[in-house]
Amino acid sequence: MLIDKAEKYVNDLMAEFNSVITTVTGIGNRLGAVILAEIQNIHAFDNPAQLQAFAGLDSSIYQSGQIDLAGRMVKRGSPHLR
Repeated sequence: MLIDKAEKYVNDLMAEFNSVITTVTGIGNRLGAVILAEIQNIHAFDNPAQLQAFAGLDSSIYQSGQIDLAGRMVKRGSPHLR
């Protein structure tokens, strides 16, 4: 019963925000609410790369001489967004 109330509350909030985030395949109201709660203010980011770094989804870069390799995903940023 409490879970149903929470789900309804999240669904009502997401309808009120009218966010386009739920148009992305695989993102429903619950995950969309988590993402929006973590980001808080999307206007704080000047470009998508800053949001990507905030979420911890950017990869490390290894450079040596003429070699440039993209490494693994870094473990910085929000673990909830990662």
